[in-house]
Amino acid sequence: QAKVAYKSEKVFCCQPSRKSEVNSEKKLIFAALVGKTFKNIIRKTLNEFLNPFKKEIEKEVSSLRTSVQHMSDVFDSQKAKFDDILEEIKTVRQENNRLKQKLKLLENHFDELEQRDKANNIVVVGVPKQNDQSTKNIMKNILETMQITCNENDIVESYRLDKKEDGPILVKFRNFDLKKSVLKRVREVRRITVEKCVMQENDRKIYLNDDMTLQKRLLFKKAREIKREKGYKSTFLMGRFFLGKMILTLQ
Repeated sequence: QAKVAYKSEKVFCCQPSRKSEVNSEKKLIFAALVGKTFKNIIRKTLNEFLNPFKKEIEKEVSSLRTSVQHMSDVFDSQKAKFDDILEEIKTVRQENNRLKQKLKLLENHFDELEQRDKANNIVVVGVPKQNDQSTKNIMKNILETMQITCNENDIVESYRLDKKEDGPILVKFRNFDLKKSVLKRVREVRRITVEKCVMQENDRKIYLNDDMTLQKRLLFKKAREIKREKGYKSTFLMGRFFLGKMILTLQ
């Protein structure tokens, strides 16, 4: 009996523990069901409350996307046009540079042709007007003063370049060699005056210069400026057609 009582006591002691566990599980299941239901209720309530705002936000986002896409398309279109304009500007600049180079070549070629036409000419500056003498006779007197022999046909033509009484005289010689010898003699004589050449009491100096184009005159002017700055002795042109080669002589 004592053995049986032990078993009964054992059973009696274990039953309350099992029942407690079952109750706890039920409570947990119930809490989970309640929590899930509550969450569903909250979710449903929130969805009902937020759906209008969500749709409105989606609508605004869609509109914003459309606007951004439109702006992007417009930007791409404007960028393409701008790139085309830049390319056209580049082409125009290249064409402009090409035309400038071509114009420069044409100017140089024209200047060369003009200088060839002036190859046998000199310009006499500082001679006053003589009522009884032509410009050709005046030039002959100047050449005689410089001890240069000149025949009647050596001077093809001569005339004043403007209407001033003491305006410069253009003299065209028969050939380049005579013109060259005259300019060489000018550098040797150094000083030729009106009194010596035209028999007037006038100590003004007469200048015999090469007949040059505007381009050559500007180049020669720069050479003279360099001569003054550097203290060179003289400057003069060399070559039959004077294509820009100049000589600066040191002191």
